[in-house]
Order: sequence, then C-alpha cells, then structure tokens
Amino acid sequence: MTATDSIIQCGPLVLNQALKTVTYQGQNISLSPTAFELLAHLMAQAPAVVSVDQLLAQVWPQKVVNRDTVKQQVKTLRDQLGEAAVLIQSVRGFGYQINTSQTKHQPDSKRRGWLAALVVFMLLLTAVSGWWYTASRPTMVLPLETATLPFKLIDSADQDLVVMLQEELTQMLSRQSDVRAIAVSALAHADDQQYSPKEYAQHLNVDVMFEGSIRELADGYAINVRMIWTHNSVAVWREHIEVAVKDRELVVSETREALRTFINKKVAYIKRQTQA
Repeated sequence: MTATDSIIQCGPLVLNQALKTVTYQGQNISLSPTAFELLAHLMAQAPAVVSVDQLLAQVWPQKVVNRDTVKQQVKTLRDQLGEAAVLIQSVRGFGYQINTSQTKHQPDSKRRGWLAALVVFMLLLTAVSGWWYTASRPTMVLPLETATLPFKLIDSADQDLVVMLQEELTQMLSRQSDVRAIAVSALAHADDQQYSPKEYAQHLNVDVMFEGSIRELADGYAINVRMIWTHNSVAVWREHIEVAVKDRELVVSETREALRTFINKKVAYIKRQTQA
C-alpha cells in the first residue's frame, strides 16, 4: 500500500480522498458515500486486518450502528466494486482487509485447467437446473395473487420514497387483468412484524411477490426490483433502474415507464406458465 496526503493506492486500486474518486486498473468506479468511507479506512490500514469495532468507530463515529450493518455495508461495497471486490477479504473472527495478492494471475496451465473445470461444472449445473426447474415449477391458477413488499433503503432514510414506489408498483399490478394485488395498507401488520420474504409469503398466501432496494447516490437513486415465486422462493426476474434526480415525485415519474415495462413482461410470462 502506498499513500500521499489524499491518495491511497493498493495495487491496481487507487482512492483519491480529495476528489472522492476510486479507480481500478485505470477504470473509474462509482461508490456511495458510505461505501467510499468504508473502502478508504480499509485501504488506509492495508494490508492489516481492520476489526468490525474499528470500522464502527471510524465510519459511523456519531451513530448507533450494529455489527450486522457493517456486514451489509461490506457486501454493498463489494457489489459496487465489481471485479475489484476480490481485494476485500473477510478474516473470520477478526474483520476485513485489503489483500492485493488476490490480483495475481495463475500460471497459464493452471488457469486453463481451472477454466475447463468451470465449463464442465456450468454445463452440469445447467442440466441439473433445467431438471429441477421442470420438477419444481409451481402450479398456479388465475387470478394471480401478488404483493409488493416495502423497498429496503441503502445509504438513505427516505421512507416516504419507499411508500411511493411500493404504491406505484401495487397500482400497476392491480391494473393487470387476471391479477389481484394486495393493497399497501393491508401489509401494515406484516410490516410491523418485520417478516422475512418467506414469512411474508406464508402470511399473505400470495403466488408472486415484488421487492427491491433503493440506494441513494450523489445525484439520484439506484433502484433494484425483484420478482419472486413464493412457491419455491426463487427470484425469477430482476430490474435495475438509475435516476439522476432527487425529488420524490420526479423519481417515481422517471421510474414509472421502466416499471410498467418490467411488470407487463414479467406478469405476462407467469400467466403463460399457468397455462403450460
């Protein structure tokens, strides 16, 4: 690890404190504010292991945050880093570290052998997955019972935006023929119980659930939506939407068309499955 007053470098990963930028192998990486601070502290201590308690004190000095939040934020950081996520290593029972040795390439012969084994494994996995899907595909009848769960907030506290997007998705579902969507107000009790998606499915007795996350960015939001078959808890479709606005009404307006396309295609697909 090398560092100046504002620049920290760990192998091909470079973080500029003054400009708030991160690059990996010369390519820019966009990080949320919390992910940036988390990475900065890990890189500043590299290659030493940074404990969870140290991260709590350094990244959230004025907030009451539990250890699960650190785990979740490290996962978020890895997701945002993409290929560079391999540098962040978990040290069981201690914490996390930046390990640049993970970027070293394997010898060509070993690499080819590993890739060949991976190809064989993926072919076998595809065959088994196809059999499992056919054997376990849920039997559903129309009208399709659906529910939209509250979106999870990441690096944001805008609960009003959660409700607005939840209601928007629910209204779109209710306009679909052969679909019966549970009203947002009817989910209040389940929300209070803090059910897991599986518990939601059992409590609500629905065929399909929609859930997602909202991550606040510097100039807008990143919104992810998942559609889950509750009969086997499989997320069958995902959609990622990014909007460069902050106003709640504009965020909903900007995402409306993308959500409508997503809903129309996915619900139509499931309807076909009920007739197959």
